[in-house]
Amino acid sequence: MDEKKQKNPMLISGVIWGISLFLTVTYYLVRYVLPDGVEYRNWLQIVGILFTLLWMPLTFFGFLLCCIWVWNKKRNESWVVLRVVLTILTVLGGLGSAIVLLLITVLSLVEIGSESKFAEGILVVSNYVLQAGNPELSYYSYDGPDGLFLREEYGSMVDIVLISLERKYEEKFRLLYEEEDKVTHYWVVSMENADLRFPVGIVYGHVVDDYPTGWTFYKMKEAAGIICPDREISMVQRSVTAEPDTYIQIFCEGIEDMETCSEDVAALITAALEEDFLWEPGRNITMNIVCSMNGREEGNVYLYFGNYRSNLAEYSYAVDAFTDPSLVYKLLLDQYDVISAGIQEVTGTESPIVHEDSTYFVEGAYKVLYEELFATEDYAYDCRYNAKGNFYGWLCEGTGELESVPGVTFTYTETVVYDRISKNNKCHLFVHYRTYYQDGAEYTTAILDMYAVDMETGEVYTSGRHAWADVGSAEYCEATGEP
Repeated sequence: MDEKKQKNPMLISGVIWGISLFLTVTYYLVRYVLPDGVEYRNWLQIVGILFTLLWMPLTFFGFLLCCIWVWNKKRNESWVVLRVVLTILTVLGGLGSAIVLLLITVLSLVEIGSESKFAEGILVVSNYVLQAGNPELSYYSYDGPDGLFLREEYGSMVDIVLISLERKYEEKFRLLYEEEDKVTHYWVVSMENADLRFPVGIVYGHVVDDYPTGWTFYKMKEAAGIICPDREISMVQRSVTAEPDTYIQIFCEGIEDMETCSEDVAALITAALEEDFLWEPGRNITMNIVCSMNGREEGNVYLYFGNYRSNLAEYSYAVDAFTDPSLVYKLLLDQYDVISAGIQEVTGTESPIVHEDSTYFVEGAYKVLYEELFATEDYAYDCRYNAKGNFYGWLCEGTGELESVPGVTFTYTETVVYDRISKNNKCHLFVHYRTYYQDGAEYTTAILDMYAVDMETGEVYTSGRHAWADVGSAEYCEATGEP
């Protein structure tokens, strides 16, 4: 009777472990024979991992302990030490294995990710094991009687794309066509407006679209029919990547077209920004103005508008900065200046752009400043550049005293040094310095005033500032957008 009682624990534990082994083998055999694209649901995968890595070792070690105990009971008392040693080793080995298996279990469960319902009959699985930190998404169908246990990889991403877009923009879309060139892009069109079309890509299972550019292009195309019906405007795919990268393109047909083109572009951007859509975060638009000269495309000017983030466009431009045609004109002028300089270097022909004739250039702004403030004072008109290539105007030299050092005569020079463009991108800023010298060495420098020249109008503003910390005049502050 005692022997039967001793064998019962071993028999029971052996049966439990045997059944567990059978279920585990069955689980993996069924998984092995499943068709491609079909796999267990998340809950069943979790059960399989827990069963394999925790329950199976637990039942095995329980059975092993029972075997050791019963086997040693048959021996005489001299085997007691051996039985104890074997039991301790088995327990320690079991604990060590349990810790390792527990870590493996946790890692395996994390790798499974999370499963949720995406739409009727469609599951989305987020896998968080990704170096970028963003989850990778996979989509599956789970219809039918076996849907509780199995899921099948979703065949077409078109449904996923259309459902995602409908949820994001509260508008229905349909597939226009698929485009494959190293990566797949789905061109979709609005069901409400056949002219509103844009590309969509899939990045780690995430639907990434260029709806804002498509929407803006449609609005601009509509406005262009009234503002500039003869000007070519198009939407262009910048590069072949999984994430669609498009921009709006327009052409400037030479130096003589710069002013008209600037006004057209500013008007088109204004029309696009009239509605709230582009003021919402994450809706930055890029526009490329192709600069042509002598019938050839020679350069590009990129403009950025819309709310990229924090109510600013990309590269920290104001959302509506380029609704001002003078800012667009300044960029076009700079680009055509570069183009003309390149042509001049190759052909030897004189550039049609003269810096001193335009206040958009530093030299032209200084010329206006000089004529208004210094020409009548008999100051020299002498434009120079320092070793770093920075512009300054040399006015005069003379002798005088400093209030801080009475009775000492110093020599001095006066210069007007170009500082920078104002924060609102409307004015060139200059600083009027008087630099004192003693025995040929620079002693100190005083700021006599600071000036601003409006690039569009050529109007000159004096600030009355004599130190960087000083606040400028009201007119100066209004013109520059800064103190």
